[in-house]
Amino acid sequence: MDKLNLVLFASLSFAFSAVGQIPEIKVEGNVGTFPEIVNGDSNPQGTDNTLFAAQFIGATQSKSYRIRNLGNGDLRITKVNVIGVNSSDFTITVVPESVIAPQTFSLFEIQFSPLAAGVRNAIVSIINDDSDENPYTFAVRGTGRCMSSSTALTPRSGPSGTLVTLNGSNFGPTTSATINGKAMQVHVINSNTVQALIPVGAATGNIRVVDDLGCTSISPFTVIDSSIGGCEGSSTLSDLIISEVTDATAGGLSYIEIYNGTGTSIALENYALGIYHNGAANPTNTIKLNAVNLAHNALYVLAVGITNSPTASNTCPQLGGNGQLARQMSTLVGINKKDGEHDVFRLLKSNNTVVVDEFGVYLDKNWMDATIITGDRGFNFRRLPSASKLPNANFNLADWNIIDWVGSGESSCKTNDYSNIGIFDFSGGAAPQITHQPLVLASKCAVFASLTVAAQEGILGGFPLAYQWFYNAPNSTDWHEIQPMDSSYSGQQHSTLNILSLENRNGYQYYAQVRENSATCYKSSTVIPIHIEQSSWNGQHWFPTAPNNNTLTIMNDNYSTGASNPSFTTCSLVVKSGYTLTITDDHYVEVLTDVVVKGLSPEAFGKIVIDTKGAFIQRGDGNAAGTFTLHDHGTAVVNKSTPLKQKWYTYTYWSSPVRHMLVENALNMALPNRRFYFEASNYLDTNGDNIDDNGDDWQLATGRMIPGVGYAATSKSTNIPFPRIDETTFIGPFNTGNIETPIITNSFPTDNDWNLIGNPYPSAIHFDMLHQENNTVIDGAAYLWSQFSPPLASNPGNQVLNFNSADYAIITTGSGNTAGASKIMPTNFIPSGQGFFVKGIHNGGTLTFKNSMRMADHTSNAQFFRDDMTPVANKLWINLTSDTGLFNQILVAYVEGATDDFDGFTYDAERLALSVGASIHTLIPNRTQTYAIQGKAPSSLTSEEVIPIAFQTTLSQPTVYRLSVAQTQGSFFDDHHLQLQDNLLERSHTLSNSDYSFTSAAGVFKDRFEIHFKSLTLASEAPITLTEELIINELSNGHVQFSIGQHLTIKSVEIIDLLGRIVHSFKANKHTEIYDLKHISQAVYIARVVLSNDRVVTKRILKRT
Repeated sequence: MDKLNLVLFASLSFAFSAVGQIPEIKVEGNVGTFPEIVNGDSNPQGTDNTLFAAQFIGATQSKSYRIRNLGNGDLRITKVNVIGVNSSDFTITVVPESVIAPQTFSLFEIQFSPLAAGVRNAIVSIINDDSDENPYTFAVRGTGRCMSSSTALTPRSGPSGTLVTLNGSNFGPTTSATINGKAMQVHVINSNTVQALIPVGAATGNIRVVDDLGCTSISPFTVIDSSIGGCEGSSTLSDLIISEVTDATAGGLSYIEIYNGTGTSIALENYALGIYHNGAANPTNTIKLNAVNLAHNALYVLAVGITNSPTASNTCPQLGGNGQLARQMSTLVGINKKDGEHDVFRLLKSNNTVVVDEFGVYLDKNWMDATIITGDRGFNFRRLPSASKLPNANFNLADWNIIDWVGSGESSCKTNDYSNIGIFDFSGGAAPQITHQPLVLASKCAVFASLTVAAQEGILGGFPLAYQWFYNAPNSTDWHEIQPMDSSYSGQQHSTLNILSLENRNGYQYYAQVRENSATCYKSSTVIPIHIEQSSWNGQHWFPTAPNNNTLTIMNDNYSTGASNPSFTTCSLVVKSGYTLTITDDHYVEVLTDVVVKGLSPEAFGKIVIDTKGAFIQRGDGNAAGTFTLHDHGTAVVNKSTPLKQKWYTYTYWSSPVRHMLVENALNMALPNRRFYFEASNYLDTNGDNIDDNGDDWQLATGRMIPGVGYAATSKSTNIPFPRIDETTFIGPFNTGNIETPIITNSFPTDNDWNLIGNPYPSAIHFDMLHQENNTVIDGAAYLWSQFSPPLASNPGNQVLNFNSADYAIITTGSGNTAGASKIMPTNFIPSGQGFFVKGIHNGGTLTFKNSMRMADHTSNAQFFRDDMTPVANKLWINLTSDTGLFNQILVAYVEGATDDFDGFTYDAERLALSVGASIHTLIPNRTQTYAIQGKAPSSLTSEEVIPIAFQTTLSQPTVYRLSVAQTQGSFFDDHHLQLQDNLLERSHTLSNSDYSFTSAAGVFKDRFEIHFKSLTLASEAPITLTEELIINELSNGHVQFSIGQHLTIKSVEIIDLLGRIVHSFKANKHTEIYDLKHISQAVYIARVVLSNDRVVTKRILKRT
């Protein structure tokens, strides 16, 4: 061969060699002779390691495999993973080599650990470089087994609606429950506890729970529905019937129960039991019944399939497990349910030629496939007394209640329940019919409850209905009759059961049996479970949680509100005997529903005490109002103190916050002839002086204080000198709910139709809400007595000495409020125990107070939660004072809804007739009345606005009067001074800067004073450059920082309020100065800053803290 040919041959040899190096994959089970697992195998087998042995959940089993390379080139394994439905149950624990040389193998291992019960399937996928077997796949399979466990349940019986508590394991979001195949509503408490509701229509049987792992537990449950054995109208049957059939889960035992309801004794030797195996047409075995006379309403029990050599594998150990409950026993084979081998029982007579009754479908060897029975054995068929035809020679499955006894063998014996053998409830009569079931409680915080059931007789005109209530306590397996002597209840044997206290009743369940004749004729109501969220005070802390809107709060020790024991809101409240709840000043307790104060004896009783400024609030209006109950010696007290009284004749307007309070006790600070109520029906003012024409409006008050009515009382001289504070105590159940009081009008044109009413609650009410609810019967103003002036003969009135009506403080819902003689500006809240006047309108009618008007004390702070960007109505208050101590105030308010004309008392409140002294008031065109409060249209407030101020005085002695700005509100007054024009003296005075003093002769001066407005200009001599900009910052500690650019320093700072008064003045010499201003109130001020170049800068600042 020449050189060229050698080269060509070598090249061809190399090419053929390269082409021949090809990998070839094969997978084998690493077991025995290493059987091949073909690519795509979908039928796992134990022989090749693809079928794993059944494992308990959480247990593991591992199997290994060989990947062989049959080719002549390297086999590269990229990845081995498990995919498919249950891939998480299979894990690659040993991975193969990434490169497998020709004619070698590499091992890999899979671990099976089932995550749930049942068959678990997955696919093994091997990613490799075999040209025609990539990926290489095969199926693996295993079975998860449940750990042997039992589920305990309470109670073990009950009517529909019973809440069954089941304890087990592995409960979660997929846990389900059924009773005899009927779905139950399930609530998972935790992984070990669920609650399931017995549904309407459920029958006695097994509760089957399937947990989150797919494991099933079975527990028997008896449904208590009705009993008709003792009911009227009983009819008789034509012959014997088969009433119950059982089949054991271990061994061959079957019970057959026969019932005689014929009305006469039956000789059983004339009857036989035919056993038809596997769909046979003729009896496989026949058992002749013993020669026994079976009485009417009696039962005869047979047992077949018993064994003479009982063992754990063929006989269940409980009573009845080997036929002990039968009167006749046989070792003949009992009933079967194997596939295609279902059996039938027939009750025969007349030498076995007549079928009397039948159990099972004749000639059908698979008839039980249509039932809930899951296995090939283990069941309990109970004949329904309501069956359509008794006896019935043609089996009707609908006539039977079927219970599946799950399982087989020794471990399943616990499901075999023989408690009903020998018991059959039957009559042709009818149980009572329930027409109204008791209702579930609407609240989880109820203090007490009433459960009502209604029914009609099964046979109309027969025995009367009787009632018996039952309860089941938490963790109790049984139900208990509520005995007549049980003091926790009333109505135990009536249609309505009253549970007098729900304290510690959480988890209790109740139902009623409506009976006729006896306990053998009844119908059960549905069950009402009690769900109560409770919070208890033990003297140190709340358990298990602090009160909230959903809790029943129990005071098991003394509680006094304060820094460490704050105010609280709760859904309902119980104060236990021996303990006191004290609500101190500026604190509150709010209860959304009911209150009970218990009292065992005069020495040990519960008590609620409210201090003068404390508040007790209940909620709910009308029928939804919370109730307030004092049990026996329980006590409720409201302590009230008056403001400081200067003299004995100082009147206070009162109202009772409790029921049943006597005038003689509550108003005992006054003599009997100084206790009054206002008889609005007697009030008639024909001359418009706000004085009753004949003086019979004020009447002496005696007896019970009527809630919602106002009363007036003075003090009396005692050994305690004046000035002094009077105190009184209101004792009795707190008023709650809707309180009504009449509003009287007489439609006389000059009559303001005054009515003295009072806050009926032990908490403040919002007058705006009161007016809104009753705006068809009262106007929008409230007059609160604020006495300063002494009674004088010269004051208008019907008495020898009369008071000055100008001493009233006034609240309006439209314009705002003015202070009375006390100089205290009223809020829109009427405090507890407070009486006040309102003006009746139209034809009067009924005024209604409601719980929704009541205020917890934190609500009065609403004014502090105002958005700075929210427009604030412009208002100004002017005070009149004198060197003799008189005080008078007017309000002019520019508010939405008002006009410059008369708008009713909501916006324009009259100044009551002046008696002795002096007053100021505003005037409304075309009206003769004078006004303490006047509302005007917001558009009227401009720089050209003029407000006439009328002045009136009866004082002839030399007196120095002063007009001053009490306060202003709104942005208009930030930019305008109030300028007072005295037309009599032709003098103008800047009232915003200082008070105006004057003297006057007695008389009425409607045109003497006017208020004008002068624009307030705050400007510097020249613009300040950006580098000289003044920056003012309020710091968190109440200090204020002033800063100017680096080229200047601050020489002085003045803080000026909006009345023009210098509040603070500081010297300075730095670029930045910080001043302590935490003691000045929150308001708008003017900062006047002098800089080192003698320029003056003014800035408006808002003090926030």
